[in-house]
Amino acid sequence: MRRALAAIALTALAACEPTAAPLAKVWTPREFVAKRAVTTPSFGGWAPSQLVVAAGDLIPFSTRTQLAGEGLTVFPGVAEGRALGFVITDVWQDHPEPWVQPVYVSTAGAPPVERDVPSVFPVGLDSTFYSPWWRKEHVPLDDDAVAGFTSATAALNAKAARTLGELVLCAIISPETIDVAAAVARAPVHPLTGKALVPPARRDAFVDGAPVKYLGFGPGRAAFEGQRLVESELFVFTAGGEALSAAAVLPREPRAHAFVRRVEVPVPPGARFFVPSNRADLRAGLAGLAPEVDAALDAFPEYALRLARDPACFTAPTFPQGCDWLDSADEVRALPGAVRRPVQLTAAVLPEVTP
Repeated sequence: MRRALAAIALTALAACEPTAAPLAKVWTPREFVAKRAVTTPSFGGWAPSQLVVAAGDLIPFSTRTQLAGEGLTVFPGVAEGRALGFVITDVWQDHPEPWVQPVYVSTAGAPPVERDVPSVFPVGLDSTFYSPWWRKEHVPLDDDAVAGFTSATAALNAKAARTLGELVLCAIISPETIDVAAAVARAPVHPLTGKALVPPARRDAFVDGAPVKYLGFGPGRAAFEGQRLVESELFVFTAGGEALSAAAVLPREPRAHAFVRRVEVPVPPGARFFVPSNRADLRAGLAGLAPEVDAALDAFPEYALRLARDPACFTAPTFPQGCDWLDSADEVRALPGAVRRPVQLTAAVLPEVTP
């Protein structure tokens, strides 16, 4: 009896002990590069080797090789039935939501016009407050600062009043050779269709007087409220609990919703992925869920890695219009078994080059 009571007491004590909180983690392109040889999904569900490639490496989802330096992978995605390409610049796991910080931009004249001088970030990659999301604060230049500012302190001490501007997505990079994966310099393409994509701008800035480079994706990339970003969802298909190398399903208007949470969704029974016959390499990451198709369907590369509810449409004369594609956020969100992961990320869509 005493042993039983002792066991009960120990169990109760154990139940009352505080549970250790998950260790907050954040990864930027700097960490992608440092761990790029790792092939296990250790960065919020992605392997570092999936996120970035080195010169001479095969670019994921393609048959091309990285030309030079380190390149962020262009992932295939789909939103509202439209194929697109996006890059991941930052991943947070079990982490407080990243804050929007100010970026100080030098201006001149009235109304203010941005000067072509480096901007100033108040924090860099080593700060716990760093994120690639910034709210512009326009700082008028006076005669003593015609070359711009090199520190947040100098910008804050400027004589003229600052004015708020738009939210921008600017990912500080280290090493400075990081860019978007491309087989030709500064010429990324969609990994499935080969269509040319617009790369982010490479620009100079300062952090506490030290020069840095960043990839600028421009304004209008996320909704925000003060310093808080408004989260959207990125859907990743799974089978047997493992993530598949399929096209991710992004939010409606994905360019304007680049701050997303990872949501994993099991492939529903009977559903299958489309892979053209000339891209057998893409089947390796789909757990046998991509049937062989006729070579005539190779004319539809934009549908590769997309999930159809019934693969019978792959042999129908109405392909691809006759397929019930699971290629919009609303459709995928309604599927059973979805798991919201404690992972947030920046997924920046690269627009297609217009003629």
